[in-house]
Amino acid sequence: MTYNNLFHGFGLLEFNYIKTEYKSEGLFFLIEAKKPKLKCNKCKSKNVTSKGAGFKLFRMISNRFRPSFIKAMVKDWECNSCGSIGQEEFHIPKSERIVPYL
Repeated sequence: MTYNNLFHGFGLLEFNYIKTEYKSEGLFFLIEAKKPKLKCNKCKSKNVTSKGAGFKLFRMISNRFRPSFIKAMVKDWECNSCGSIGQEEFHIPKSERIVPYL
């Protein structure tokens, strides 16, 4: 799945496609934000340090036989001004084709 398919099929404009993982559970498309918006939620400072990354999983609704998922990489950060810890703001557009997967 290329960037073009992500945009036209699911409206994912601000994301980069990284790779596809083929597993027994289904297809996993790994994406990340093009320009991560790392900013402290408490003090609104942009003086933050990246501290690793985690993943959020979304199920793609399709008419195919194999289940498909979007695995979005979300960066963790630590504020150098106030010391708080958090994750980057991450927004998937509202769509009937993508739903959060728990």
